[in-house]
Amino acid sequence: MCGGHTKNSIFLQEHADFTGRPIHLPEEKESVLLGTAILAAVAAGEYQSIIDDMRNMSRPGQVIRPKAACQEYHDRKYKIFLKMYEHFKELRDLSSVS
Repeated sequence: MCGGHTKNSIFLQEHADFTGRPIHLPEEKESVLLGTAILAAVAAGEYQSIIDDMRNMSRPGQVIRPKAACQEYHDRKYKIFLKMYEHFKELRDLSSVS
């Protein structure tokens, strides 16, 4: 994950918790600018591919791991979301004009 929202530790932890997946941050604090530099280096012919350039110019940083204690809570909330989505589709179909 990169961009300005990575400076918000609560946002990062919540996303890790509700997705149940770790969030990998780049070592570089201005990774959007680094991405631009990577693309420019490939365009200039310094590297064969973006993947090669990424391996040379970027490094992994902090990893935000999901809290196991939150998983059951988020699983229940997701089940509610799915039910609400199904209800929404039913209501949409009822209100559509043929």
